Amino acid sequence: MTGCHPGRTGDPGGAASHPRNEAELLSEVSTDGALAISRVLRDAEQGDETAARMRVSALLRALPGVGLLTAHELLRLTGIREAQQVRDLEPSQLGALLQIISRFTGAAHRAGD
Repeated sequence: MTGCHPGRTGDPGGAASHPRNEAELLSEVSTDGALAISRVLRDAEQGDETAARMRVSALLRALPGVGLLTAHELLRLTGIREAQQVRDLEPSQLGALLQIISRFTGAAHRAGD
């Protein structure tokens, strides 16, 4: 589906000003981990429709070392539904998501050292 992405013009974060697709966002998450998820959440808040439409479960599964079962457990711990999109996150869910991702990825990073 193509269309205009009003939030991506004049991106204040200095990121590429072209609209990204879901595959690009997931690739960024698989490469950059929690930092990329934080960027996706910020971009969604700033009007990036692609980021806003992303399912939280897909973002979690794209994290290095996170499979289907781990993603499901993280969703359960944060109170996020399996099919919930980034745009539909409540502030409490958003806070819980950021907290658990930072803890999870920090533990995974320490285990790899």
